Amino acid sequence: MENDTFETIQISDWSEVFNLPEVKHGSSVFRGHSSADWKLRTSLDREFERCAISSEYYLHKERALLIEFRRRAHLYTHDLPEPDSIVSWLALMQHHGAPTRLLDFSYSFFIACYLAFSAGSGNSAVWAVSDLWLRTCVTDADLREDALGAQIDFANKQLRSFHDDFKGGGKPNADSSNNLVLMIEPTRQIQRLAVQQGVFLMPLNLHVSFIENLRACSSYCDEPDSDWLKNTKEHVKKIVFTDEVRRVGLRELRKMNITAESLFPGMDGFAKSLSHTVLVG
Repeated sequence: MENDTFETIQISDWSEVFNLPEVKHGSSVFRGHSSADWKLRTSLDREFERCAISSEYYLHKERALLIEFRRRAHLYTHDLPEPDSIVSWLALMQHHGAPTRLLDFSYSFFIACYLAFSAGSGNSAVWAVSDLWLRTCVTDADLREDALGAQIDFANKQLRSFHDDFKGGGKPNADSSNNLVLMIEPTRQIQRLAVQQGVFLMPLNLHVSFIENLRACSSYCDEPDSDWLKNTKEHVKKIVFTDEVRRVGLRELRKMNITAESLFPGMDGFAKSLSHTVLVG
């Protein structure tokens, strides 16, 4: 069923990437995976599985994570989001490694390639999702205007509804019946997100997989002559690289100044970059 949602493209030579429509036209957002076997899954989804959390408690646990982070974050930083911007709080949690429903993507294909190539061996993959397709489908759903700011407002409203305003004292609302993915770009950028040209994709329904939320986007497309919008495989691609292409790609990306040093500001990024600049060459 999942394979009906995306097209798989095999890359056997680095030069082939420059002919990919997603790269040539710059109309997609990208996510790199060190292993081609990995699925599109949020860190929250993976933690729910690891901790054997029953699906009836998903929203309760997500709410609890957010409440605890907001309660104690001031002990570690004073640079905190506005209290009412739930999406910004989730973005900060994601940045520091807490499990959230946000999934990191980048507007840059080559940055996504680096993140896929640098941390693994064997076949790797970069996922490409058409941002034009996402914006069009969600606009047709009458859930937001054609602006990221309006989408953030809608996301905040939905999350407040899901979690009963995070005020406690009651059972969280049942999850929305809408299976949908929103594109989220916080109005207040985090440094790493800005450097990596980052954007988040956020599934609305935690009770189904990310891919199922993504597949449902096509069902909202009702424009005239919109058949091209309803075929999800036209807009979601899994680009798979052999290990040999991965190694060549790392060298080529270094020539573009795409390294850990440029993508992860500070000493940590510089230290990470050494294994590639010295060992890969």
